[in-house]
Amino acid sequence: WVAAGTYKPTTTTNRNIGFIVPSGMKLYGGFAGTETSFSQRPINVVGGGANATILSGNIGNTNDSTDNTINLITAYNAAKGTVMDGFTIQDGYETNMVSNKAAGLTITASNGRNELQVSNCIFKNNSGNYAAFNNGDAVVINSENAGVAKTKICNNIFVNNRAFWSSAIRIISEGDSSISSISNNIFYQNKNEQGGTILTG
Repeated sequence: WVAAGTYKPTTTTNRNIGFIVPSGMKLYGGFAGTETSFSQRPINVVGGGANATILSGNIGNTNDSTDNTINLITAYNAAKGTVMDGFTIQDGYETNMVSNKAAGLTITASNGRNELQVSNCIFKNNSGNYAAFNNGDAVVINSENAGVAKTKICNNIFVNNRAFWSSAIRIISEGDSSISSISNNIFYQNKNEQGGTILTG
């Protein structure tokens, strides 16, 4: 359980430091910090509000996104049962033109499986250097080296994410049997120059 508040991956200005999702762990945000049972967590977690648990890449000048964390969160070969639920994931800024990583959440299956479940989260204000054709996706699901991604992305909100190719979700597969599930999400005010809000390839 993670209490309400804003959390950053580093107290320095090193843009290469991000959060890591431990395989097999269930991470739940949106708690006031006084609960004694999971059922006491507010029902409207995805709406944020007073109990918002924010994972922020805004580590430098708060008025300048270009010095934000490059890849805010990474989940690598997450085992079945790994969960991220009830977080606001914001302010990642990807600066690599050719990248299999996201400004927000990168989900990678490499020579293994990734079965992360992401639910009741808000992805917002994740971006890249738009003019330089950089990626800035909120989420990237990347299966490589015979990896298999069976990720579930459900009941989330994607808002004000900005990228050249795909502002919300980009799925990258090397011809394996990866099938991710994306359902019951809300997308609005996301912007991309080419591609789409969700892009596969």
